[in-house]
Amino acid sequence: MAVAAGHRVPAVKRGSLGRKLLVVLAAVGAVGGLSIALLLSAIIVPNFDLLEKRAIDSHVERTQVILTDLAAKVEHGVRDYGDWNASYDYIAAPNRAFEEESFSVLAMQNLAVDGMAYVAPDGRIVIARWIKGDQDHADLRAAFVRVIATTNLERAVGTGSSRAFYAQVGGELVAVAVARVRRSDGTGTPRGFVLMARRVTSQQLSDLLQLPARLDLSVAPSSVEIDRSRETMAIAVPVMGARSAPVAAARFVVPRDVSLLGQNMLMLAVAGAVLMLFVVLAVLTRMIGRLVLTPIARVERHMQTVRASGSLSPLEEEARDDEIGSLGKSFNAMLGQL
Repeated sequence: MAVAAGHRVPAVKRGSLGRKLLVVLAAVGAVGGLSIALLLSAIIVPNFDLLEKRAIDSHVERTQVILTDLAAKVEHGVRDYGDWNASYDYIAAPNRAFEEESFSVLAMQNLAVDGMAYVAPDGRIVIARWIKGDQDHADLRAAFVRVIATTNLERAVGTGSSRAFYAQVGGELVAVAVARVRRSDGTGTPRGFVLMARRVTSQQLSDLLQLPARLDLSVAPSSVEIDRSRETMAIAVPVMGARSAPVAAARFVVPRDVSLLGQNMLMLAVAGAVLMLFVVLAVLTRMIGRLVLTPIARVERHMQTVRASGSLSPLEEEARDDEIGSLGKSFNAMLGQL
């Protein structure tokens, strides 16, 4: 085929179309991978956050139930002493016989309490005792008396016959229960109050929670506090006193198993989806090169051969029914006309 003198046919850069397609496919892959990551994050993360919140609520509820149960056991014992004719008579006329029989160290040990007291309606303490081991403990008894003196028992009991709450006695947390003193059948004008107290230790709480826990008497949060790190959660549950104000905190640390599982699942899901996307893009790139770019390059080489030799020989092309096959047929037809 003749070419005008002095006129150069601009050379076509090899692979330019392939590079453009690779850039497009890479951009599609990056956008697709980011979209998949965001979509999976929007689906997986909130659900695992919800599961973690439920786990926290379960830990908090279990702790509150344990604290309530410990106090309720003391309240059950004090209620027996409150609705009792012997207590009703004693608070009106204190006598040594009752004290030796029902207010002794042995009696308190049988009740599994550390402190007991009777208080008159005017707030006067009739008798108070605190035992440690098998002996009276004067310092703790004095601390117990201060707790009684600073507590409005009438308001603490309210309209009921008894109530339990927590207090600090001598640097220890105790479950205190108070009941009105009435006759055994619950009749009669109340003649004051009877109190019982039982120490609660960090070891008890740990055993009941079945995880390491401690009672913090220095800082008492007004509500549940959660301090999250990457692998653990530090939870603080307030322990309520007589005025519905916190007097201590039950603190424990639990692993973030659910959150870590969610993060691992998200990473695996994103990695799997991105890997699959890259495999698809790689296959598409290979197929585009084989089905489109290679035939176009063959046509280009044949055109250069025709230009160099001047021979209008037809392009040898495999039979195809697609656009590339139609291009080869049209090209050969053009050569035949020329």
